[in-house]
Amino acid sequence: MEDTKTKVLNFLFLFLILFYIYPLKFLFNILETSLILQIRSAFGDKSSTLNSKIDEFNGAMLSEPQWFELFFYYAFGLILIYFVFFFFYLNALKSKSELELNALEIFETKTKLFRSGNDDCTCHLNIDAFFSSAENKGFAGSVYCLFGVIFLSILN
Repeated sequence: MEDTKTKVLNFLFLFLILFYIYPLKFLFNILETSLILQIRSAFGDKSSTLNSKIDEFNGAMLSEPQWFELFFYYAFGLILIYFVFFFFYLNALKSKSELELNALEIFETKTKLFRSGNDDCTCHLNIDAFFSSAENKGFAGSVYCLFGVIFLSILN
């Protein structure tokens, strides 16, 4: 499709992916380093090099409020990405005659439209849990488990 809506949605999607995916490298670096240090400690490595790396890692670690802020920004980014997906599928559904979609493709487009809307709502729940109270901040990340529940409910 070469219409303006599709071009704008593609631009937004590429911008969001570039803006939100690159910082994930930081999170995966932290996860990888943490796992390697824990595994080496669990296997009895008591070297001074490992201890200095653990001290260095703990000193560079984010504080708890910084973690919550970081996950808030990722949740907001996911909301925007699923929002764009929703409008991609809505645009395709509106152009079904131009795209010559058959009944199965129309059904799949409607299902994906529904799914992207549900995933967007799940991200909203995460942010709601984040802002609701101090006790629920730890619960905020586990809201993402609903992605699997929603996916399984769609399959049945």
